[in-house]
Amino acid sequence: MKLSLKNIGKLKNAEIEINGITIIAGENDTGKSTISKSLYSIFNAFYKIDAKMNEEKKEEIRHQIFRLKRLLENDISNGFVDGYLARNRHIAGEVQVQKITKQIYDEFRKNNQQISHETILHILSENGLKIISHKNQNADEQDSLVDSIIQLINIDEYEHMQRIIQRQFDNEFYRQVNNLYLDSQGKISLCIKNQYIDLRSVKNKMQIDKHYNIDINTKVPYIDNSLVLENLGYHDIFINNKHSENLRLMLRNNKSASAIKEIITEKRLDKILNKLNDVAPGKLIRTREYAWYAYEKDGVKFRLQNTSAGLKIFIILKTLIEKEYIEDNGTIIFDEPEVYLHPKFQLRLAEILVLLQKEFNLHMLISTHSPYFLKAIEVYSKENKNSDKCKYYLARNMKDRPIAEIIDVTDETYKIYKLLAEPYQYLHKKDFYNDENKF
Repeated sequence: MKLSLKNIGKLKNAEIEINGITIIAGENDTGKSTISKSLYSIFNAFYKIDAKMNEEKKEEIRHQIFRLKRLLENDISNGFVDGYLARNRHIAGEVQVQKITKQIYDEFRKNNQQISHETILHILSENGLKIISHKNQNADEQDSLVDSIIQLINIDEYEHMQRIIQRQFDNEFYRQVNNLYLDSQGKISLCIKNQYIDLRSVKNKMQIDKHYNIDINTKVPYIDNSLVLENLGYHDIFINNKHSENLRLMLRNNKSASAIKEIITEKRLDKILNKLNDVAPGKLIRTREYAWYAYEKDGVKFRLQNTSAGLKIFIILKTLIEKEYIEDNGTIIFDEPEVYLHPKFQLRLAEILVLLQKEFNLHMLISTHSPYFLKAIEVYSKENKNSDKCKYYLARNMKDRPIAEIIDVTDETYKIYKLLAEPYQYLHKKDFYNDENKF
């Protein structure tokens, strides 16, 4: 997998390979998160995109058919309908509308992406929604609703896809995709197995240059704030980026593996789960007692707000494994996962990530500014013989220009350590001079 960016965010140019563990290290404000957000936005926008577009169309069509149904049946709630009867009528109506929507959509696809006003009227009539225009006082509105169904189903697929992509990038970049310092169009390209998704951004408007039918059928967890655990029980109005909300929904999801799959997973991941259990021996549980979610350890329930910040990243990882969001050949993004972790636990996290990558053949994108975490990835990947799948990049600001670049330092990781060691060297030097001045 290869991601290329040009004039996106603060970055002028970046080419990143992600075939195992890819580390991007550097100081703050050097474009590391721009890489993460770009990769996530492409994956999330194109995740089952055909099914997504079809479902959006069907949902809008269902909405119009419900409006039409209410008009035809004069189904106005007057407050005197028995609650049980009203619920049954609503359920029956749902089934009817679902059936009509499917028939309209099937007819549209069967007839070379075309459908007529008369065909829709016929389908409605067959399902008990007969329109007699000249006798109905709502005739104009009924005709308008049928026309709106035709308009919805005929929405151009390219335009629809482009709008989905636009919304995704707006959610992550807050409508500032392009480099603010360069008056040039931005480009984003993702290559997977010699197939490309090429996007262009002109004044923050996304356009599709090239799109092969790349099947993206797995969700990508993007972990940049382990404190998201504290908001599982309710929607946090301060979560306004898509990746944090999607991570919250993954962790909340009730799906669990079958008994057979649990056995297979436990045997397959015995070493990894043991290491996770050494750090986080409990599990995430649902409970009304503590705003729906708690961390249970040794039979004791802890509010998630009362679990240590450093423990949360391990709880998230363990939960994603249990809920099968970490899949073979999948992708996962970490933005400074070492935050809140003591160096000792940074090493443990690095070892677990290396083992996960090897077991699932994962594509991991990790940004960091910790020399401990970086060195641990190097050491454990050599120990587990998957160092050939590791790439290391340095994010840095360009001299005399307010833009950043990403350079490949896979064979020169000392450049990262040199940069990350500068603050310590500065203090060491300052302390040395202070001691000298005492004499």
